[in-house]
Amino acid sequence: QYNSYAEVLKNLKNIYDSNRLMLGKRDVIRETVETDINGNVIKVDGKVLRKFVLSDSYKWLTVGEVVQRVDNIAKGLMRSGVKSGDNVIIWADTRLEWTLCSLALMKINATLATLYSTLGNS
Repeated sequence: QYNSYAEVLKNLKNIYDSNRLMLGKRDVIRETVETDINGNVIKVDGKVLRKFVLSDSYKWLTVGEVVQRVDNIAKGLMRSGVKSGDNVIIWADTRLEWTLCSLALMKINATLATLYSTLGNS
């Protein structure tokens, strides 16, 4: 039994086979502008509403690949001065790299705070 995400991440290779598929992502094929039923561009707070069209197939990372990437990111964060108990803000869209960074922060017992680029300036 594990008491923290850090413990789970440190033992992930012992829990699952290294070749097991773990995280998948789909490529962005194109970006479209959203329109209403009359064909007018939809805007939210003055910004044009856009939608990503994603590929049908996923590109997968295995447990071993995820563990390696998370370890490397965690080492880089620690070399940059991040330590256990620190609060770290990630300002980025949610994507594979965001997820790997969040797992790395969990691994070193740092607290993740998020800022979303979609919130605007207010």
